[in-house]
Amino acid sequence: MIIDVHAHYYPKPYLERLRELNRADSSAWGRAASHVLGRDFDPRFTEIEAHIEDMDRAGVDVEALSLTIPYPYFDNERDTVEVTRLANNELAAVCARYPNRFKVFAALPFPYTDASLKELDRALNELKFHGVGVGANVRGQQLDIDPLLPVYREINAQNLAVFMHGMMAPGVEELGPTFEISLGFLVDETLCALRLAQKGVFAQNPSLHFIVPHMGQFLIGGWGRLTGFGRRTTEAGTFLSDDLKKVYYDTVCNYAPSWTATFDTVGLEQVVFGSDYPFGEAANRTRHTFELMDELRLTTDQREMILHGTAERLLR
Repeated sequence: MIIDVHAHYYPKPYLERLRELNRADSSAWGRAASHVLGRDFDPRFTEIEAHIEDMDRAGVDVEALSLTIPYPYFDNERDTVEVTRLANNELAAVCARYPNRFKVFAALPFPYTDASLKELDRALNELKFHGVGVGANVRGQQLDIDPLLPVYREINAQNLAVFMHGMMAPGVEELGPTFEISLGFLVDETLCALRLAQKGVFAQNPSLHFIVPHMGQFLIGGWGRLTGFGRRTTEAGTFLSDDLKKVYYDTVCNYAPSWTATFDTVGLEQVVFGSDYPFGEAANRTRHTFELMDELRLTTDQREMILHGTAERLLR
């Protein structure tokens, strides 16, 4: 069995409304978002039946769907709430049609505290979603800001997984189109995880199961320096390295030394399968994952843990 925790979907009504609102956004965030939203999307991005066809080809049983760049974060709260609810409603319709093939990481209208708590309640109790999806920053604001702390406490109380994904990274305009994604995402995701850990969010919310995409390559690669070689403490008084070892990391990485470093640093039990579909061919991602598992000589039990066991435990 394979559960894919890193799979994206743009519901068409949501995408149209997101594009419409983003046209009026002249900020650095809006300009970077326009690079993504202005493209002609392959049908796999907007047609759920294409997902199912590729899942069947790749041997993927379940996708946990999340939004992708850009999350519907706007300066106007009403716009943010409207588009977030639209996205979640469309995702709920997918689950209703194919209940055995899809789960959903609910979008929340960050950074608005009360609205996010209200939408979280609706997503769990009305839409019956399975976790929470967040962008790594909110229009340049980091996720460790005080208005979001009550949201994390409620996520913790509900024992939920949180899938984070890179957004328009700090310095996105300096990165340019060549490095905006290849470098920018990894910078954004690393900074997000570090700041949440440093703030004490992970220590104070142990039932908030945070997933870092792309195997946290910059985080793992810079582990010693970033954690003060295990000596840096958080605002909660815990060791930063200890808290980051409790975070989960997906397998969207085709570089075997990164897998080895991740296993050695945080443990194989913290790794969950992800494909980054439809940005990558699902069948190719799955094949590469099996090839890496063979190269690293993982046991059957270890493979099962990564491919579905840990995800089954994390997803509501």
